[in-house]
Amino acid sequence: TFIYYGIEDAQAKTKPLYCSGWNDGDTLAQDSTEAITSALNENGFDYYFIDSEDLAEAAETLKTAGTASISGHDVKTILIPKLDVIKESSLKSLAELAEAGIRVKFMERVPASLGENDLSALPEFEKVTVGDMVDTLYADGGVFNEKVSGATVLRAKFMRDGTTIRMLANKSRADAQLTYNGASDAELWDPADGSVTPVKPGETVTVPAMRAIFVLYQE
Repeated sequence: TFIYYGIEDAQAKTKPLYCSGWNDGDTLAQDSTEAITSALNENGFDYYFIDSEDLAEAAETLKTAGTASISGHDVKTILIPKLDVIKESSLKSLAELAEAGIRVKFMERVPASLGENDLSALPEFEKVTVGDMVDTLYADGGVFNEKVSGATVLRAKFMRDGTTIRMLANKSRADAQLTYNGASDAELWDPADGSVTPVKPGETVTVPAMRAIFVLYQE
């Protein structure tokens, strides 16, 4: 999941980027970006911030390789915070990606273009709430889906020598159960006793209350 960082877009409409201070456009961009990232963090979804150059890269790799990617990561979903304005180049790239089937979701509204060209021919973008964004990611399925509600599991992702390492930290006083949905077999590392337990796709992983475990697998 990629989140468009549009704060500089909002600033470019009102003042030079090097000036200090905030205005209503800045606050809107900042608040909506924080709302999206908070929702994704609370629900355990990974994300990367991107800018207009990253969008151009995704559109270019889509043309040349047939698959949109940014810094080697395949692009499936792009979330755009609530903005008053957005760079014209970004809007054009988003249109190309959306037409190719990439999920492009704007928070509540589509911002106006900073350019002077007529963009009325661009396709109509989808406008959603933060809750809709989270629901979309859940429907897509993640590596770990929660089976028992009520527990809060913090998640972090690391990469090392081609292996994905997921840290799952349960901050609740009740055990949490998650379904492992990875494509390959995994290993559960328990730092409490040093044990290593094999985990197959579809099996349940238990994160003990007030503790953390590590799950290693190949993407």
